[in-house]
Amino acid sequence: MKNLTWESIFSSIPNYMMILDHESRIVIVNDRLCKKLGITADAAVGKYYTDIFCSGNGRGTETNRKESSPDCSNLFDTRQTFDLGEFFIESKTPLFDKFGDLVGSVCVIRDTHRMLTHQKKLKSRDAILSAVTQAAEHFLRRGALDECTIVKVLCRLGKAVSVSRVYVFKNHTSASGVSMTSQQHEWSAPGVFPQKGNPGTTNLPWLSGGLNRWRILMKQGHTIKEIVRRLPREERRVLAPQGIKSIMVAPIYVSDKWWGFIGFDDCWGERYWSNAESDMLKTAGAMLGALLEHDKARRALSESEQHLRSFMENANEFVVYRLSFDKNASAAVDVVFVSPSITDVLGTRDTRDYAQWFNHIHPDDKEVISDITYPDKNVIAQLFHPVKKEWRWVHAIARSLENEEEGIVYVNGIIFDITAQMRVRKELEIKQMEFQESAESLSQTNTALRVLLKKLEEDRKELEEKVLFNVNDAVKPYLNRIKDTKLSPAQQACLNLIEANLDEIISPFSRRLTYEYLNFTPAEIQIANLVKQGRTTKEIAKLVNRSPRTIDAYRDSIRNKLGIRHKKLNLRMYLLSLD
Repeated sequence: MKNLTWESIFSSIPNYMMILDHESRIVIVNDRLCKKLGITADAAVGKYYTDIFCSGNGRGTETNRKESSPDCSNLFDTRQTFDLGEFFIESKTPLFDKFGDLVGSVCVIRDTHRMLTHQKKLKSRDAILSAVTQAAEHFLRRGALDECTIVKVLCRLGKAVSVSRVYVFKNHTSASGVSMTSQQHEWSAPGVFPQKGNPGTTNLPWLSGGLNRWRILMKQGHTIKEIVRRLPREERRVLAPQGIKSIMVAPIYVSDKWWGFIGFDDCWGERYWSNAESDMLKTAGAMLGALLEHDKARRALSESEQHLRSFMENANEFVVYRLSFDKNASAAVDVVFVSPSITDVLGTRDTRDYAQWFNHIHPDDKEVISDITYPDKNVIAQLFHPVKKEWRWVHAIARSLENEEEGIVYVNGIIFDITAQMRVRKELEIKQMEFQESAESLSQTNTALRVLLKKLEEDRKELEEKVLFNVNDAVKPYLNRIKDTKLSPAQQACLNLIEANLDEIISPFSRRLTYEYLNFTPAEIQIANLVKQGRTTKEIAKLVNRSPRTIDAYRDSIRNKLGIRHKKLNLRMYLLSLD
């Protein structure tokens, strides 16, 4: 400890320190400060400290200096600014001799670079958030996010982060289905050439335009921050002509859908964006997306309200209305809105007086349709129209809105003129009654016809039985006796034909051909019977006294009517299958 001098102790102190004489010349400077300033102690001793801080190492200015006198004992601070962006706060403690005269001062210098850098970042962040907040407040006051408002937001953002350009791009799809993006809004700093209207920023295809990588990243929610000279060639080809050296873009989402992006250009130099800056700007993009979504919803609501109001005001055959109900007021019912068509539908003149609406309602319907306290009504009533001088029908539907304290507050309703429908309905009822009477008459007629048909069927069966009995008992026995006599070939042929014709008359096959194939001629039925018996064409020709060619024509006609002309089916076998 005895070997330690105050000079060695002073040099080993971890703070930045120096001792000045009464003329502010450096007497001693410790090693830590020499290292910070990049000079040796010998080079510093004897020089004014302002020369050290204001020469080679920096451009320094003294501010907030508090001059001291020989008898002062207070501290005073001086803030210095240097080339490398370093900030120091210098504390000077005066030194006095035994006579009380000022002989110098001890200076302790603290490095506040990190704190001031952090303050700068906070100031930048606050500026960004302030810009977006002011835009949100402006939007809420005016109710519209127009071009002027968005440009003001971009201007504040651009100034907050000291960039050259700030812009907004919106995604869209071409008529041929190509995914594109186009610049919608832009702010550019003084002296920076704006890019809005540049063909390179309008209808830019993501894929063929060279920015497909950006599209993929931003669809995933990523922020892109790049130095242009380090980008791939196809991306540099888009950005370099715009004079961009550094760029950062953040995606904008509207209704959970990637709407576009907000971009920041630095055309003055290569800029390394910090994570804090990118997070803040991404937040700004998100807030801008929220404003766009809110504005989109506001526009949709406004359009919907306009359409609804136009619909209600131009209604012809129905009335739309809203009533407010206050049981404590002198006029309990107040007409908030009613479409002009009420004059034509109800014939009332004073449309603002609810009590006058139903003066001409039929007495049986007036209580229900006019009572506003009726919770939910859906009634059809009849009224006398004072202008048209006729009874008309209306359909009234109303729904009440209530709260626990006041009960019914509002009533929304609609009244339809259904006179035409009711008249048609009355006509339909009359027609239905006539139809029922006709149906009953037809039912009676059908019953009589069924009885008659049943009697005809019974008579037909009885006639068939008589014919069959007479042929078998009164004709065939005599034919058989004739067969036993000696007949010439011509007589034998005639006898066979008579017998075949009798068989045809009583044959179920003949009756089936007659019933199922009504277009068969008697000659075709005769030929079909002979074919079914196995007769050849020549035999049939001889029996019916026709030529074989005529018989073949009959056979073709029979096949055609049976639907087997172009089928490889035996005619006789097919006729046998019909039994």
